[in-house]
Amino acid sequence: MNLRAAETVLEREVRRLYEVPPEAPIESLDEPARTYVRYALETVKRGRLALEELRPYKRLKGIRFLDAGCAYAGFLAAAAEAGASEVVGVDMDDRFLDIARPFIGATGIPHRLEKGDVSDAAFLSSFGAFDLITCNDVIEHVDSVPRCLESLAGALAADGYLYLAAPNRLCPEFIRKDPHFQFFGIVLLPRPDARRFYVEKTKWPHYDVGDYYEIPDFRPLLDRLGLEFQVINAPDEAASRALIGRLEADFDEIERRGMAFDEPAVPAELVEQVRQAVAETAATFHHRVERFRALEAAKDPAAGPAALELGRDYAVPVWHILVHKPGTKPEGGGLWGRLKGALRG
Repeated sequence: MNLRAAETVLEREVRRLYEVPPEAPIESLDEPARTYVRYALETVKRGRLALEELRPYKRLKGIRFLDAGCAYAGFLAAAAEAGASEVVGVDMDDRFLDIARPFIGATGIPHRLEKGDVSDAAFLSSFGAFDLITCNDVIEHVDSVPRCLESLAGALAADGYLYLAAPNRLCPEFIRKDPHFQFFGIVLLPRPDARRFYVEKTKWPHYDVGDYYEIPDFRPLLDRLGLEFQVINAPDEAASRALIGRLEADFDEIERRGMAFDEPAVPAELVEQVRQAVAETAATFHHRVERFRALEAAKDPAAGPAALELGRDYAVPVWHILVHKPGTKPEGGGLWGRLKGALRG
């Protein structure tokens, strides 16, 4: 694997896509171009970090690996580096695939890279079952989150894992500046209103952000598919309790900013909608903190879970959701199956 040479190819192709001259320092770019370029160039680093996070849960050597929405193919390089026996990438955006193909080709890694929709269960099933699927910064861009999850679940092998990175719109960091355009409050708007806000402000019709699901939204979808899940980067109870004071200060500041919010390029009713959404989100947060404080004062055991939920629901910018498809054991297999067969006989 020749990653150093491949990363030279990656930078060349990323600069081409974003029209950055070869001699221009990345840090000299204006936003959001600087964020987009840096994000693309860090594709292998993000893949390595994700796979390191997964090592306690899943053996990586010899696995079949799929990156659903692979963009620049950095996760494929990281998975091969970690010992995956087969790596497959799927994306539906030619702009990204035109970078991914020369980059992953330059690594020398055996791979399969295809254009397609990861929400299309029939398309995804043509690749067979995977031991590990990553879906990083993709779920908020799909047309239907339930359909996408069902498709990904169907592509998992028994005892397989899906690693889902999903942005948290309730995190103060993303209320101040959303993760895609750095606009105040837009993450709190319903999808049609967010799109209208974006189009009015930028005068650009291309808007590819879908619905932001929260953890309580994911739970029934995954339960219905027979999948187990956990948020593996949520703070523990002690850390969550320590974060509450900072979160209170963050929401006080955001609430003040929301009250004063104005955007001349956007219709007045949308500006008012942002103000109301920010006020309602802050009020819900403060109500939950008050409930936690009351439980804590009463020495109620429910204070611990309440603190954990506050940390998970507000302090984590991007949830790392680990989904597990339980393994199936044939009734006649193994020692227990043979014993049952003998007893029946």
